[in-house]
Amino acid sequence: MQHNPFLLVAAVAVVLYIYVERAGETQAATFVQASWYEGPHSHMADGEVFDPRNPYSVAHPSLPFGTILQLRNPRNGKSLLVVVRDRGPYIPGRTLDLTPAGAAQLGFKKEGVAWLSMDVLEEPYYP
Repeated sequence: MQHNPFLLVAAVAVVLYIYVERAGETQAATFVQASWYEGPHSHMADGEVFDPRNPYSVAHPSLPFGTILQLRNPRNGKSLLVVVRDRGPYIPGRTLDLTPAGAAQLGFKKEGVAWLSMDVLEEPYYP
């Protein structure tokens, strides 16, 4: 069954933010466009070795390295905790680049791109 990508984008645009209850507080979950990458590079921007089999590493253009994010795919309900370890993506309109393993766990590896809800759970503290 083919899904109309225009309808999906329109639906996400209409509901750009949703409200979720967490610990008695209402917080906005941000929807972002994500893709996955695996390149010829051997190291991520934080200096660690890039492993396409590690689902827990993610690239973000500006969040501090070590930031923990909770990602959820609203199309299938799958979620994953990831850590910002690299920079990117470098394609306009995209906010996250996951490893192939991360995209597979969230159920969008075949499609290549997905809208995910993203919650920042913890930013690192550097004194």
